[in-house]
Amino acid sequence: MVYLKHQGKYLKSLLGIIAFVAGIVGFLVTGLLGAAIALGASLLILGGYFLYQDQKVYKWERKAQELSQGLISREYLLWQQQILEILYPDLEIVSVDGKRYPAAILRHERSVDYPFEGLCVLRDLRLPEVVPTKTQKQYVKLLGNTLHAPRMKGFALQMIHYNPDGRTQSFDTITTNQYQNLVTSHILEWELYQLFKSQNGYIPASPDEILAKLPYRAQYHDGRFGSSAIAEPHNAYPLLSVQAIVIYQDTRGVGQPVWRVVLAKRSQDVIVKPGFFQFQPAGGFEVFGSEDDDADFLVRQGFDVGDALLREYAEELFDVTEFRLNPQGRDPRSIRSHQIVRQLVEAVRKNTAWIEFVGTIVDLTVLRHELSFVILIQDNFFCNSELLGSWEAKNMTSPQAENLREILSGGVLHGGSAGLLQLAVGSKRVKELGLGQALRSPG
Repeated sequence: MVYLKHQGKYLKSLLGIIAFVAGIVGFLVTGLLGAAIALGASLLILGGYFLYQDQKVYKWERKAQELSQGLISREYLLWQQQILEILYPDLEIVSVDGKRYPAAILRHERSVDYPFEGLCVLRDLRLPEVVPTKTQKQYVKLLGNTLHAPRMKGFALQMIHYNPDGRTQSFDTITTNQYQNLVTSHILEWELYQLFKSQNGYIPASPDEILAKLPYRAQYHDGRFGSSAIAEPHNAYPLLSVQAIVIYQDTRGVGQPVWRVVLAKRSQDVIVKPGFFQFQPAGGFEVFGSEDDDADFLVRQGFDVGDALLREYAEELFDVTEFRLNPQGRDPRSIRSHQIVRQLVEAVRKNTAWIEFVGTIVDLTVLRHELSFVILIQDNFFCNSELLGSWEAKNMTSPQAENLREILSGGVLHGGSAGLLQLAVGSKRVKELGLGQALRSPG
């Protein structure tokens, strides 16, 4: 995508030079009349070129809008759920209040508290080589202006280590970037939607029959199915994500303190799941730096899942925009010095807040893994802070824990968030504070 943008810029410059030279030559050869003819011809060429470019942009924008709406249509969601449950029959499918989601739960062998030492291990600092196919290039065109910082580095899953009971122990990772994640992981959802449009509602009977029509998903699987396929991606670089449900004690009222849950409704302007309810913070496990950061030590110092979660916490709940990119080259650990982050970390030290890793949610549509956390706050600093949200959220709200399910029943919940809610019910701290039943039952 970056290459295509540069190519278009160079072509515009070339056309401008040609028009300028043509005008001078026309003037020298035939005077003012020749210059006027050359100028008119140049304007026709430039106008035709810009019209052609506008039509190309409109074409891909129209296709992107069609895809965005198609992915949330009732017919597609029902078909997709059946397909994914055929492909991944041995996984624990996310289910909340009787509704099943296109996501799976991977339970961890134990709870892990902040700073999550040993949870993720970086195995390779080198960026894999990906030569995009024609289909992958077309998919990137669909993303258009929504593709930000494609060369920004992050960390992709290499392998999941399980214990004998099938619970996760740790995650091996490798370096990747957003572009590689998109063309090897996010493309799987687009590929699945293309199959839906060609099948007229037909559900293939076996995983082999399905994968025969999904070449990029088949490449990811590499002959494996279910839990084995998602544990070790083949020729694919799914960027790990972090997500958390924030539960806090509100002491601002005149009565007894109440427990509240931070809930966002995604903006209609975003490409992915517009209008869905979502627990935030949620975002990619990326380096806090710039696209030009190539030195190994910069990538290595950016490998901190705790810092990635804290950065998303500050950005998505309090709109700390300075944490989106780091072109100034600040020390990534400087995020801990920001007041919003420092207050949370200090509360963790005082045992008035806890950040607990509770498991992993796999988005089966794109086969990406979301490391999932509970942030539980029993400290007045949070309820006395103003939740601002971010550009991705249309509304931020904090319903009482016992009313959460009732509110969610009036909308559509993001699949990753549904899985996170299931995991949160079993959280060690949530149980200790007696909040499990409130999160489990409708109000």
